[in-house]
Amino acid sequence: MRKTTNHLLQGWPALLAAGLLLAFLIPMATASALLAPVRNIDGVWFVSERDGAQLVATELRAGPAPDASGLGAGDRFFEIESEMWLRNLRATEQVLEFGATASADAAVHTEVWVNGVPTDTRLEALRRDPALRNYQVEHLEIFSFRFPAEGLVSVRIRTRVQVTTEATGQTRIQIPTHLFGLFGGEVEHGFIEFRPGERPIAVQATLSSHTLFDEPENRLSWFLRSWSPGIPFEIAWMGAWPTLIRVAEVEQCPAPWEVIRRMTAGEASSVAAMIAPLDEATRSFCAALPLVIHGYVFPSESARSQFAQIGMERYLGPAGQRHPLYRENPGFEAGMLSEVERIYRAALLSP
Repeated sequence: MRKTTNHLLQGWPALLAAGLLLAFLIPMATASALLAPVRNIDGVWFVSERDGAQLVATELRAGPAPDASGLGAGDRFFEIESEMWLRNLRATEQVLEFGATASADAAVHTEVWVNGVPTDTRLEALRRDPALRNYQVEHLEIFSFRFPAEGLVSVRIRTRVQVTTEATGQTRIQIPTHLFGLFGGEVEHGFIEFRPGERPIAVQATLSSHTLFDEPENRLSWFLRSWSPGIPFEIAWMGAWPTLIRVAEVEQCPAPWEVIRRMTAGEASSVAAMIAPLDEATRSFCAALPLVIHGYVFPSESARSQFAQIGMERYLGPAGQRHPLYRENPGFEAGMLSEVERIYRAALLSP
């Protein structure tokens, strides 16, 4: 446990005293194909390029699955709902076959609608095509429909994907939107909305140049024109609690899990012993971390400025570049802090 103040903490007590007092009183993922053209050769299924249909527009929304039962104990899943509009480029009617979802485990949660009507699907294993090695999937829910001459068809798919959590605490999800490239040409209009279910920190995305942060709802969105999806859509972020754990570790603050364990076990005296060696600046800095991570707008402009200068690369290495630890949230409310974050703050602020 550190007893002296490092360079980040110098001057924090004077800058934060009023703000902290006020704040204290304030009451790698299993992929989903979404939609891919397929073909059957002698009873064997392959993904296939499709030149007779154009993917005109797509809308994709993702957020935590409401119930992950049946998908593996302890796993974390996101529900993906997408709608795609296809145009028949031919002057004659076609019967086309497509596939949805690449996860056999998620098949039970996959639903497909064509022009608003529920459509039957069947799970099939796919064989790899060396000519399309960048577009390989293992399983697809196969379905087909009649495509009127020069007509427009809406396909809606709801499925689930598994997210991965890395050693640093980053959460990552990948959706192979590059499969849209099998249709050829550009997607005229695309929209992606992502709701992580928590305040996202140090966000990285393959569409980062189009990212819009819609606060205070913790929602990210991308509007795309003339989109040529050549790589999968991937997004990684840190939630508030993993960020607190990581920052506390690097800054040698009391370990959040250990503080919570002892406090909930009624061992407040042992927590006090943990905190006793800390100087005032370190203690103030560590107590402020939950507020910093959630974007509390500190009354002191100097405090806000100094917190914003702390980059996430200090805690994540290259993955944290260009991301500050502190990002103001004008919609901050005390209720945004979790119970464990409130316990951690209270323990560090106790006399």
